[in-house]
Amino acid sequence: MEKAIQSGILLLAFFTIPVKAESAAVVHSTVIDAEISLVWDILTKFSRYGTWNTWIPALEGQPVEGQTVLASVNMGPFTMNTLHKVTTVIPGEKLCWDDISWFTFLVGGSRCRTLTFLNSQQTLLENHFTFSGFFRSPGGYLFHSPVSRGMVKENRDLKSEAERRSAPTQITS
Repeated sequence: MEKAIQSGILLLAFFTIPVKAESAAVVHSTVIDAEISLVWDILTKFSRYGTWNTWIPALEGQPVEGQTVLASVNMGPFTMNTLHKVTTVIPGEKLCWDDISWFTFLVGGSRCRTLTFLNSQQTLLENHFTFSGFFRSPGGYLFHSPVSRGMVKENRDLKSEAERRSAPTQITS
């Protein structure tokens, strides 16, 4: 009985210890050679995510505070369908949502994308995810890499789409 109690305490400690700062949050940023209004337009047209976003190839809902959105998230070997609640929409500046799927009390997260005006043709995109939930420590450990890879893909995809759309059209004769 004593061994079972000790094992239970060790297991509980593993699942509740604070996560190291580098695994509690995932942050990636990139400079996009496009106007901030174009980047915002692409980012907030959820129904078009499948045309440019390889990490979240399907997103249903509206970018309106309080709205629930359903995302298909490509986690490498599998795709997760997850529910989110839009928490912050500051037009042209910030879009945030929190996970609200059934498992988020165990491990979930909050995600914000922030756009910063650099000049008339450049926008800084910052993509920030913070793990939450009772098992955020092992969850952060297990999911840090796939979330990080996904955010890098999404930033790359958004940059590519915005720069493609802002490039001057070539007129051929």
